[in-house]
Amino acid sequence: PLMTPDDFVRAITPFGGRDHDLVGNKSPGDYSGSPTIKLKETSHDHTYVPEIFKRLSPAGDGRLRLEEYILLTTLLAIPPDMYEVAFRISDENGDEMLDSSEFRSMMGMMYEHSPISKSQKPKPRNINEFIPAPPGLFGPNLDKSLSVAKFKSVLTQLREEIWRIQFSMMDEHGDGKLSAHTFAAHIISHATRHDSARLERLKEMLSPTSASGCESKNKGEERLCKALKDTEYVYEDWLTFNGMVDDHYELRRAVKLYMARDCHLKKHELKRMVEIVSGYKLSEATLDMLYFLFDEDKSGVLDHEEFLAALEFATGHGLQKQRDLGIGRFIECIRSCRRSSNFRPHRET
Repeated sequence: PLMTPDDFVRAITPFGGRDHDLVGNKSPGDYSGSPTIKLKETSHDHTYVPEIFKRLSPAGDGRLRLEEYILLTTLLAIPPDMYEVAFRISDENGDEMLDSSEFRSMMGMMYEHSPISKSQKPKPRNINEFIPAPPGLFGPNLDKSLSVAKFKSVLTQLREEIWRIQFSMMDEHGDGKLSAHTFAAHIISHATRHDSARLERLKEMLSPTSASGCESKNKGEERLCKALKDTEYVYEDWLTFNGMVDDHYELRRAVKLYMARDCHLKKHELKRMVEIVSGYKLSEATLDMLYFLFDEDKSGVLDHEEFLAALEFATGHGLQKQRDLGIGRFIECIRSCRRSSNFRPHRET
């Protein structure tokens, strides 16, 4: 059995885990959703296969083996600002192109320094030979080369396609909108904060089934909750937040420069900074959600410590954070697929 694009996205979506369970997954092996956030199928007959997955799969059909699973998770763990650096380090002959051998060498290097490598047991003995060079990038005979522009384009397409699939899976009603509760769960799942209990409490305040609703001892918190509770988030909000997360290293540097002269950061200042660094324009609804979750005293401004803590997002779709993304999770996903009535194993011809 091979993984579909949907299976792959389910496996890497950082909702829950062995130590912290932010959206209610019952166990580490339960990757089909949860009582609060249900990751629904985006295509029950799997007739639509995103083009980028076709290019990165061995047979050009979007189906992934364990080898491609490791390849894609390694690619996603590369921060966007390191795309070109990783490429040029691996361009051994300096011709501004990567052949299939150089590509495998680069992937082996990236894999060894990624959280995926730390969590995967047992590891492949020769990772350079284990990780494939996709025929969709290097031709059926693996005799073509990859330019830096094409390499960056492939990584950007892969990230954006995964964001699209994730959004579709969490779009419960299929109307192109997410509830405030769902959007908050997504933001929290990317945060490497120590105060996960507080963040979980704030998320549950936004739940439509919450028994206590927005009731809080902090009146500022209660007021923001009531304003956000019925807010709906569209794909553009989703895209801009994920884009900010991917560029958070650059954003951290910009914030430190700014805070050298002003120790507080208001919403309009954060919005301007994100646009300068990443080109993305955060909506007022997204800004309100960020401040609801990370402005601990609800003063309307983020001080230096608050904001730097809030920026501790895990880039690469959570793959910079060490989680169970090795063979064990792959096998659990396959087992889940076998139990699904819609699963049809792929057979080689």
